[in-house]
Amino acid sequence: MTTAAIEAARNGADCKCMERYRAYFSDEDEEADQVTENSISLSYDYTERYELFARERLFDKESRDNFRLSSLADFVNTLSAKLDTQQRRAQILFSTNACLVARADESDSKFESIHSRLDRLETMLASVGSTASSGENE
Repeated sequence: MTTAAIEAARNGADCKCMERYRAYFSDEDEEADQVTENSISLSYDYTERYELFARERLFDKESRDNFRLSSLADFVNTLSAKLDTQQRRAQILFSTNACLVARADESDSKFESIHSRLDRLETMLASVGSTASSGENE
């Protein structure tokens, strides 16, 4: 669409230029020649400015899109950093809570009874292991 508009502006400028050149070659006075040269330069200047304007608008749109994409990338990075931080906090809280629960259980009689049972089981296993190894030696 932009290219078509530029082409239309060029065609319009070319038509005006041809009219001015015809007036120039019809041997009118010098003032008409000056008007013709000015209008030719103005029409081409307008076309160049329009092309520049169209390029700037295109660049602006690309830069806006790039800015939006970089802003989105920054947002995702910030969000992932926050999630990482929250995950680390959750892990720290979980470990702290586990330690607190373990300390609370240490004073509990059930925890002590479990320890005593484990101690007895280890003793039994050691005795079975020593009995088995002594049986192999015989």
